[in-house]
Amino acid sequence: MTHESCSPMIWLAGTRLPFASASLTAALVAVAAASGHPDFSWTAAALAMAGVLFLHLSANTFNDWVDWNATDRVNLHAGPFNGGSRVRLEGRIERRTFFVMGVAFLAVALACGGALLWLGRGDILWLGLIGAFLGAAYSLPPLSLQARGLGELAIWLAFGPLLTWGAAYAACGELAWPFLLIGLPAGLLTSAILYINQFPDHDADSVVGKHHWVVRLGTARARGPYVAMVGLAALFTVALVLTGVLPTLALSSLAGYLPLIPASRTLWRHHAEPRELTPAQQGTIAAQALSQAILAATLFLA
Repeated sequence: MTHESCSPMIWLAGTRLPFASASLTAALVAVAAASGHPDFSWTAAALAMAGVLFLHLSANTFNDWVDWNATDRVNLHAGPFNGGSRVRLEGRIERRTFFVMGVAFLAVALACGGALLWLGRGDILWLGLIGAFLGAAYSLPPLSLQARGLGELAIWLAFGPLLTWGAAYAACGELAWPFLLIGLPAGLLTSAILYINQFPDHDADSVVGKHHWVVRLGTARARGPYVAMVGLAALFTVALVLTGVLPTLALSSLAGYLPLIPASRTLWRHHAEPRELTPAQQGTIAAQALSQAILAATLFLA
């Protein structure tokens, strides 16, 4: 390795930090929902946000550690949103560094959980451990949920209802069902990010036996579940407003779904053309972050 490999900027690139917007915006929704509670604590909310961030970074780096000598080695279509870090960082950072970073980030997340325990948030222990387990089991053997067609389900739970339930509880100390329900759209949109990023990786993942649903269905038939995911996320949002879980103003978050229209069109036309899918990947990420940021703002206002 070169001296440049010791640079913090190289390590930062290895964390794929921009992808953490998915978990942070969902956590912000939870904090906003809990902010009107009489026992709300900004200190606890900040610890919850930090814990969510480091759990996400731990999952990212464990994923790169697993894929380094597997799909990343044979992936001919790596891009800015898929293909792992090897193509960009090989020769500048070692594979084992990702494992060390994964363990370190997990330790920091557990420290945040410990601080929340000290503040009296006892149930954060089992909530955090479930989240950490799902994040690690997504990539790490022997479970390797991503290779068994269970990755989308794990991400939906870990980055959706479980995340908002836990973050809101940490912020206010109450395990209320609405805090779980408000995470349903965020989880589906985050799963859609994961899902669309698997289209350019189809060939490499198929070679190494990573049998997620895009590999199982083929890129043509796999288009439908993407549209279903993002459509269901919008329907959940409407349903939560109609049932009173979310305020009417929360419907404005549907404006954040607009990038999904051209993203779906691009995926439908270019599902088997990896280089053409970058705008669709970017649009999916933008829609998740934008819709959840708007939703959080409406909850703070409400």
